[in-house]
Amino acid sequence: MSTGRKGAKKREREARVGESSNSNEAAAEGITSLRIVAKTRDTYESTFLMLQEQCVEHVPESVNSSGKLILPLSLSSWKQLIGFMTKPFPNGQVRSHSTVGGYISAIKNAYKDKRIVENVEEARIVDAWLKEFMQGYKRLIQDKRDKGIMKQHEGKLPVTYQTYCELTKEALFASSSRTSFSSFVHLFIVLCWNLYARSVSIANLRFHHLSWSNDALIIDMSKHKGDQAGERITPKHVFANPYNPAVCPILALALHVFAISFRPDNDDREKLFPDNSFDVFSKWLGVAIANVIKIGGDVSDYGTHSFRKGIATFTAGFIGGPGIISIFLRAGWSLGNVQDRYLLFADGGDQLCGRIAAGLNFNDGPNFSVLPPRFSDPNSPLTVDDWLFIAPDYNNYDPSFQGCLPYLLATLIFHYDWLTEKNSSGRHLKNISDRHPIFQSRVMTSGILVRLKESVLGINTEGRCDVTGMTATGIPPFIDIARQLCSLTAQHKKLQAICAENHEVVMERLPRKVCEALRDHYDIVGVQQMSRSEFQEMARSIAYTLREEFAATQPQLQVPVVQPMVQDPSTGLDGSGYRWWAWDSVMRRHVPADFTFPAGSVKHMCDVFFHGIPGAEIRPFRLTQSKLFRREHQANFCKGQLVFSYICETAVSLELVADEHALFALTVQAWDVVFSDSYTHVIAELEALSGKKMLNPGVKSYTTVCDWMLRYFFGEN
Repeated sequence: MSTGRKGAKKREREARVGESSNSNEAAAEGITSLRIVAKTRDTYESTFLMLQEQCVEHVPESVNSSGKLILPLSLSSWKQLIGFMTKPFPNGQVRSHSTVGGYISAIKNAYKDKRIVENVEEARIVDAWLKEFMQGYKRLIQDKRDKGIMKQHEGKLPVTYQTYCELTKEALFASSSRTSFSSFVHLFIVLCWNLYARSVSIANLRFHHLSWSNDALIIDMSKHKGDQAGERITPKHVFANPYNPAVCPILALALHVFAISFRPDNDDREKLFPDNSFDVFSKWLGVAIANVIKIGGDVSDYGTHSFRKGIATFTAGFIGGPGIISIFLRAGWSLGNVQDRYLLFADGGDQLCGRIAAGLNFNDGPNFSVLPPRFSDPNSPLTVDDWLFIAPDYNNYDPSFQGCLPYLLATLIFHYDWLTEKNSSGRHLKNISDRHPIFQSRVMTSGILVRLKESVLGINTEGRCDVTGMTATGIPPFIDIARQLCSLTAQHKKLQAICAENHEVVMERLPRKVCEALRDHYDIVGVQQMSRSEFQEMARSIAYTLREEFAATQPQLQVPVVQPMVQDPSTGLDGSGYRWWAWDSVMRRHVPADFTFPAGSVKHMCDVFFHGIPGAEIRPFRLTQSKLFRREHQANFCKGQLVFSYICETAVSLELVADEHALFALTVQAWDVVFSDSYTHVIAELEALSGKKMLNPGVKSYTTVCDWMLRYFFGEN
């Protein structure tokens, strides 16, 4: 028995060792697989399966009885497979050079994954033949292009700067054509352009990648597709453009960050964009390009990669602009083994690329060196509690990103008038969608932007701010020369104006003064007689002088002037400090006549029900009734009321607060915590009842969540 137990224990130890060994091998293989990004690996695998299916039908000698490719492929199998895959289509076209290259890469990758060992001599012969084939295939394609059979370009076309500007304007209205959640596409497209980056890299940005230095936002990406080890990653400088708000990356970031009112606990709060941002952006881009490129272009020629191509082409096109090395380094392209070791990153070249990418006019002299909007006090103008009020995730942000927030807020304040400008009809906003979530955020509704407006310093093109000590970076020497020329030009114009004024004094006014002096002090007989008009003028002057002297001898009568008090009968304040309005023959309505009912996330709506809109002196919606709104707004009010009430009831049932009176007495920061816990619980209940996963609940509209509640909580369809 003892021997049996010892044997069992031995076998158990061996099993554990075996499992541990297998686990270690799996872990090692998992690390090895990281040499290729997941998306590329998926592409290789799907391509390999497709080629394998083609071989079963057209190159049967290259597969075994199970229909699997026999690896490594012989030279004959390679020729048959590549020959079949490059046959012309009925219209005479053939697959692109890059597509065929992808087929070869997929099979070569399968060699590595399956640890296929090739015969050295056979591999050399195959590789030499493939190289020769691809060279000839490239010429074949060019011949077809010359004959007009195939397009003159391969891959996606670069977008021009003008097209990029039009797309940014379209992006600002993405919330109108799609959900308010789509508002992030504006920042997404601006960063694709400014960072010279792939859209996949933009989708993976995190808050700790962002920091602020002097006059620029610094984005230090950890890796990208072409450099998974991060060996050539360099910090990228991003600059403000106060002249063109639609393309200003600092304003785009501010609109996105301050519009984020809530993120559930199970969401990755470190990520700048939501998980499905790449897919949402790609779908929006296809529609937007169709709206912008209406004549002389094929929509299929453009895609997410068009921005990376477009900005590199745009930057390289400036005479006297950034060197090609700076462009390569910012885009993350390899310069070659030797060059990568000797030509290293330097701030100046990247800063110049960043200013051009921001849309600043390289040929506009001192305006190119403009500083970003900033507060006159170098220290943050807000307390931590203020930041928590307008940016509920403030404490979760990395300290490096917290340093960016004052500049984002200053930029938002600087462009406040542009954001709130109305169109010609006066009913809708001119430059941005009325449904953009920024207008339901606390930074807008609290009135803090108006309160801090006087403390923001505006445009400065002098190269240095004497108040804050900020200096302009990335400025070529000739910009300083241009600034001095502009200063000299201004002084020259001022001197011209002074000379013109002096000319009038010397040539016209001086002779009259001399003549008047002679008349006053000398009696020149026979030179000139006094005319009737001169006599009348002298008489009027004497009469005026006598009246003034007489008035000076009389006692002064001070009659107080009482300004009549004009009271607007259409508005006023009630005893609780909230404003009321009168319109449509109804007194004491709780919103103005031109009030647009919010269309935002659940958090935005619940905030309005909890503490109202302080900046407009509008009371919390929990203290009002639907009948005091316009008829077209009453349905949305009722939906928002239902969602808010259920979340409040959940907070009480979870014992987060004693009752609703205690709930409404909470501070704003405490309310944020209670809302987060209650809403997360409500979402979990809805997902359990529906059997579905709610995507992005943090930005889901309150009307959508209300529909879920009516269907799964109350059984209404």
